[in-house]
Amino acid sequence: MNHGSKACALVLAVLCGTTLLTGCKKQNVMTEDELPYGATMRSTSAYAVPLTYDRRFLEEPQVETIASFLGALENSDGTVLEQTTFPEYFAYELGEVYAENCKNADEVAAAKHDALAETYGNGGQLHFKEVELTGLTQEQQQSGIAALLTMLYQLSDDEHLAEKIDNTWCVTMDWTVEGAESTELVQERTLYLLEEDGVYYCIM
Repeated sequence: MNHGSKACALVLAVLCGTTLLTGCKKQNVMTEDELPYGATMRSTSAYAVPLTYDRRFLEEPQVETIASFLGALENSDGTVLEQTTFPEYFAYELGEVYAENCKNADEVAAAKHDALAETYGNGGQLHFKEVELTGLTQEQQQSGIAALLTMLYQLSDDEHLAEKIDNTWCVTMDWTVEGAESTELVQERTLYLLEEDGVYYCIM
C-alpha cells in the first residue's frame, strides 16, 4: 500500500470511528418524557404549604389539592379538609373513625391535627416547613390502591362509584415538620390522590 492509500485509509477509519461514537451518543440521549419521576423537580410556595414535585407528572390542580389538604391538617380547617378529602372516605371518618369524639368536620380536622402534632410536631405544634413529593405511582397492588378502592366501593351506597373514579395515584412524601422545639424530617408518608369527574381528592 502506497502512502496515499495509507492516508485515505486513515481518514476513513477516523471518519467511521467518529460516526460510530456519534451514533452511540445519540442512542443514549433520553428525552425529558423518558426520564423517571424526580428528574425535573420544581419547588413552589404558591399554595397552602411549600411543595416540591416533578412538574411532568403532576399538574397544578393536583398539586394545589394536595397542598390544601395538608394545609387543612396544619390549620385544623374542617371546611377545607372536607372539600379535599374523598367524600365517601370523609363520611366514613366522621361517622365511624372519629364518631365517638367528633361531631363535625372541624372536630375531625382538629383530631387529625392533634394526632400528627403529637407524633411529629414537638411541643404540640405542627407546621409543614417543606413537603417533597418524592414518588408517584398508579400501580395497583403493592401501592395499596387496589385495597383502597375496594374499601371505598364497600363504603359507598353508589353502585356506580367504580365508573366515576377516573384515576388514582399513590403519592410518597417527605415532610420537614417544624415544631415548637425542633424541626423533624418525616420520610415516606403515603397519600392517595383520586380523580372523580375532573375533581381531585386526597386520602391519608
